[in-house]
Amino acid sequence: MKLAQINITSPVNFGAKSKEIRDADKITRQIKHNFPLFSATYGGDFYLSAKENSPNAEKSRATLNGVHKEIQRAREYFAAIGHLYSNPNQKIFSTLKRIKKGNCQENAELALAHMYANGFYDTDLCHLNFKAVVLDKNTGKYITAYNKEADHAFILTNMNKHSKKDIVIDPWLGFADGISGAISRFKKIYDEKDFDELISFLKEHIKTYEEEGKSSENFDKDYVIKKSFSIKKSNVADCSNVNKKRLGEDLLRVCPEAKFEID
Repeated sequence: MKLAQINITSPVNFGAKSKEIRDADKITRQIKHNFPLFSATYGGDFYLSAKENSPNAEKSRATLNGVHKEIQRAREYFAAIGHLYSNPNQKIFSTLKRIKKGNCQENAELALAHMYANGFYDTDLCHLNFKAVVLDKNTGKYITAYNKEADHAFILTNMNKHSKKDIVIDPWLGFADGISGAISRFKKIYDEKDFDELISFLKEHIKTYEEEGKSSENFDKDYVIKKSFSIKKSNVADCSNVNKKRLGEDLLRVCPEAKFEID
């Protein structure tokens, strides 16, 4: 996931949060403590932006490029070991523990394993989804829409409360919040230029606009684009509770500290 150049940190008002979200926030911090992964994408946005005018900027870029390559090599290794070991999960967890590097995908998968290790089976790996809807500015008529899965992963849980799954745990960004609060955070931090590419695509593929021979410069005068975020559950081949329990046990063999207690 690419971040905008802004400060995402904000003071946490625990008094305004439910007990479940406060507990989820503690879990988020525990995950980061157990697996303090350095992220190439996160570091690129925040570390390099602060260092871009320094004499060491080139060295910083080279370091982050090396981190990115190491994460890519690890992912290739993870994809391959399923055919080499009867139980590859422990290899994956021990590798992440050793290299201490990973992006949002690795953080989300570790968060999922932490939840399963503690019996929170009603938890899913999720991605952020972006949607752009084009309407005729004068009539309000629906013209077209485009959906894109944004490059960001996290988990969604109900903390075993047998209710609507309404808590996002995002260890990569370092927060836990309800769905509406999480989406508000995503809106603030996600780089808009990724969506500008979508809007350019929409402008090029609206037939009525092309047929009228209008200039794309006048697009905003005739059409309005409504942008929104949603949460999309990732497809998992076998998500039975037996396999969820096994994944949690594999994590505990590598990291016993993954066992936590919630008051």
